[in-house]
Amino acid sequence: MNSEPKKIITLFCGGDVNLGRRMNFLSKKLKPFVGIKEMTQADCRLVNLECVIGTQGEQNSVKHYFYLRARPEQTNILTKANIDIVTTANNHAGDYGTESLLEELGYLDTAGILHAGSGKNLEEAFAPVYKKIDDITLAIFSVDSRKRTSAATDDSPGTAYLPINKPKLWEKTFKRRIREAHKKAHVVIVCPHWGINKVYKPSEETKSIAHLLIDLGADAVIGSHAHFFQGVESYKNRPIIYDLGDFLFDSVRRIAGGFTLEISSDGVESVNFVPLIKDFGYTTKAKGVLALRIRRHFIALCKEFGTETKISDAGVVEISFTPPPRESEIMEDFANDEPERRLIEPLAEPRPEWIVDKVPKEAIIPPQSFGKLKLLGYYIPPECRVLTKPRMLYVETYWTIEEPFDKNYLLTIRGVPARECDMPIYGQGKVTHDFLDYMWPIERWIPGVIYREKIGLLPPRDGSKLINVDLQIEIKVANDEEVLGEFKDPNLIKMQIEGLLYHNTDFDDVVYQSELGKCWTAEQLAKVTGGSWIVPPPEGWYAQSFRLSSTGTKIKSRPTLFLDTNDDADKKILENIAELDGAIVSHDVEGLPPNFPLLKVSNVNRAIFELGVAARKRFQGKVIAVTGSNGKTTTCNMIEHVLKDNHKVTATRENRNLYLQVAWIFAHVNPDDAFAVLEVSLPALSERRGSITYDITPNVAVVTSIAPAHLSHKGASSVEGIANFKKHIFCGMSAGSYAILNRDMPCYEIFEQKAKEHRLNIITFGTHPEALVRMPELKDGGAFFVAGNAYKLSCPVPAEQLYDALATVAVSIAVGIPIEKTLDYLKTFTPVEGRGNILKVNLAGKNLTVIDSTKNANPVSMTYALQHLKSIEPNQAARVAILGDIAALGSKSIEYHKGLAEAMLAAEPDRILLCGEFMRYPYQMIKDKLNVTWFKTLEDLIKGFAEYLQNGDTVLIKSSAATGLSQIAKLLSKEEKNFD
Repeated sequence: MNSEPKKIITLFCGGDVNLGRRMNFLSKKLKPFVGIKEMTQADCRLVNLECVIGTQGEQNSVKHYFYLRARPEQTNILTKANIDIVTTANNHAGDYGTESLLEELGYLDTAGILHAGSGKNLEEAFAPVYKKIDDITLAIFSVDSRKRTSAATDDSPGTAYLPINKPKLWEKTFKRRIREAHKKAHVVIVCPHWGINKVYKPSEETKSIAHLLIDLGADAVIGSHAHFFQGVESYKNRPIIYDLGDFLFDSVRRIAGGFTLEISSDGVESVNFVPLIKDFGYTTKAKGVLALRIRRHFIALCKEFGTETKISDAGVVEISFTPPPRESEIMEDFANDEPERRLIEPLAEPRPEWIVDKVPKEAIIPPQSFGKLKLLGYYIPPECRVLTKPRMLYVETYWTIEEPFDKNYLLTIRGVPARECDMPIYGQGKVTHDFLDYMWPIERWIPGVIYREKIGLLPPRDGSKLINVDLQIEIKVANDEEVLGEFKDPNLIKMQIEGLLYHNTDFDDVVYQSELGKCWTAEQLAKVTGGSWIVPPPEGWYAQSFRLSSTGTKIKSRPTLFLDTNDDADKKILENIAELDGAIVSHDVEGLPPNFPLLKVSNVNRAIFELGVAARKRFQGKVIAVTGSNGKTTTCNMIEHVLKDNHKVTATRENRNLYLQVAWIFAHVNPDDAFAVLEVSLPALSERRGSITYDITPNVAVVTSIAPAHLSHKGASSVEGIANFKKHIFCGMSAGSYAILNRDMPCYEIFEQKAKEHRLNIITFGTHPEALVRMPELKDGGAFFVAGNAYKLSCPVPAEQLYDALATVAVSIAVGIPIEKTLDYLKTFTPVEGRGNILKVNLAGKNLTVIDSTKNANPVSMTYALQHLKSIEPNQAARVAILGDIAALGSKSIEYHKGLAEAMLAAEPDRILLCGEFMRYPYQMIKDKLNVTWFKTLEDLIKGFAEYLQNGDTVLIKSSAATGLSQIAKLLSKEEKNFD
């Protein structure tokens, strides 16, 4: 005899539902749920309410990044979707404190929506909600493991909370409660809010707790929080859905799923999964190929638990269970009084704290017009003006309208770093919102009433991205169609977070009181660095120069201060004490003469930077900053050569162009100098806290060239990537300053656009017809033109460096030096070592002309160098190219080195010596066409290069500095006896 078929009811489970934040205005124009028949046809519907519905309280914790609060009428989204039950124990239930949490429960009760997971006290929060469908009663628990601070206690409101790492506490809490629930319900379901965000697999802790709950008598465990759906495990023939994923959210498009549980009095008989797409503010069925991919992904997640699945003809993933019958424990017949469903009306009046009779005195500002809207007040508490730790940055604003609005506008308030840098904005978690923290849209405002908004801006979620930079509060009012207005607070927020390097940029008046010829007095050094003289210098003492412990580079003559930046600084001070007049240190130094001046600071690198910034702030002359893929050093040298006879100039030495080095160079600038000429590297322009030019504020910025170089630098894997870093040389410049641009370089438009954004005057140079300083053909003694006037450029440098000479002419125009004078000085310019300087060498009786270009190389500069070699007529013998690897080309090293083969063939040198792993590639391409030899290592080249050279040869030596071919140049510059 066949037994009666089991009675089956269906429970549709959707994941995280956020009705707050942007959903407050998105839901006005979007239908939240579209075409999900599995939800509409189910006997009962359950979701996790991932927000708080309420009007009271305020954000109160920096530890919680996203704050999700919905207006009361947002409850109607649930009502209209026929959602029967919501779980409320999650990490957002307490976003606005206990008042708002309790307010939410009142709205849910009024709407007739059952709920579990929060309450007036601990017992109420942990109480299950019961739902009877036909003759089957469900008991549903909700518990959070993510936010302890929202937990209910015996006598205070909050959520049901248990830490995930305390299984004994879970057992103690649920053993009795599940047993009691089974006295009223056939099926008990526990819904934990747990796990890690944005992962598709549960943690081992999560799995252990899930198994424990089934062991304690739960018929199913249904998790949430990850925002990604996770696989289903069959444990003792009962389902564990580790995470439902998102169901409705105001965030990016994401794959999702709906879960329908078929339930009998024995338990869950099947779990059916339907693919969904959760989009920005609505959710709909996935279709076609996308639905297929989602199904495959879900099946793969289930397979990891050994769960068998099948796909129905309707495209639903089905998982079957055979729950063992329970011995009947139901002792109480649960009478299900179906709650009456009601819609929630919006608040009739704004809350008292949202309006004021007048703007507080401390918040009054000159009224700022935003069309019909007026900003009357703006206030940041004193404790938020200087941020010494990551904290909520509270901003209060006071507004009124002149006449009613018939459409909505949104308010954006954010803290923006005052310089382009790696730190995200302050307040990313909630930036654009309806007025009054989403609670009272501007469409409901009454003219003449003053409305008060208080919002907390949170620091970047990733603490590693925090940087001590100034913040500017920006306020904007707009909708999709127009911007009503913007306001930027001129008073910046200071970030001085402990544990992060902080640079002082505000200095005592004494720093600006200069004495002619004296760079820094003892008092000024102490005031700038915040240090103290543990051995004071004598009266009248001053410092003119600073020597880094890591280099012997000298910028200016004595008096010289040693800067203790290395671990072996003590030793170096003693070794060089005869050349030093004091030191800046961060620790005590033993063994020094008792009268040797010592300034102790907390951080020497910080002191260097602050000296550079202070020097710039008091400097009245002009700052010329030079960057580019090649030509930086030569251009700086040419500019200095043109200026130095008639002006006091401080300039970069020995390629010291990194971030801290630029500040170190500037620390040498005397207040009475006329010019500072600074070479600026790509790393100095792409420092995490922003370009160094924010601090040295150039009057003239030069971009010599852009070429494949530094491609291994993060974010600079292409020529365009390099340009996007190099363009930051204009950051910090004032409107009306000058941008000097190579008109021939690739990505010129990137620099032109950035210069125009900063309202700079642009002077271009090159062969391009549109260049202001134009030389149609690059050759020594050739003609060039400026605004229709013809000039002759004579400069004894390789052809590629004539670009640098043209850049120098452009700079002279910017700073007001006659072009004729500039040209006179360029006639006498000599390239520095390793940058195209000419050596006349006798090597074992062979007279050689050597072009030393071993300091720097990229594919473009190497091509120019080969072209220059081809243009030279050797006196007697041949043209020889000794070429080494180009460094820092990243993943494109092989490609760019292969590309050099064409330039080598075009140059037709009589002999080529190639050195390095990457030069093997062009060697393979030209070995049958040119007289070429390849050396794998520098050592091999050093041993054998001399035999390839003949009397009268002109020899080009070109490579990146890292390749080491400068050793060949140095050997050639020595006397003949060294080559025996």
